[in-house]
Amino acid sequence: MKNPLLMALEYIREYRTYFHVNQSYGISESSCYKGTKWIEDRLIKHPDFAFLVEKHHLRAI
Repeated sequence: MKNPLLMALEYIREYRTYFHVNQSYGISESSCYKGTKWIEDRLIKHPDFAFLVEKHHLRAI
């Protein structure tokens, strides 16, 4: 996979489906999902994104 961060950002920001993202990168849908999920998990754990997680939890209440 050339750039999983770029792939994840395309999925998150452009609201593209895994199918369309994987077509752009020539990988399977499951690889696209795993790469995007890995990036999302790392971003959520980073302190710079802590506010976004708290805001998400507040909306759920």
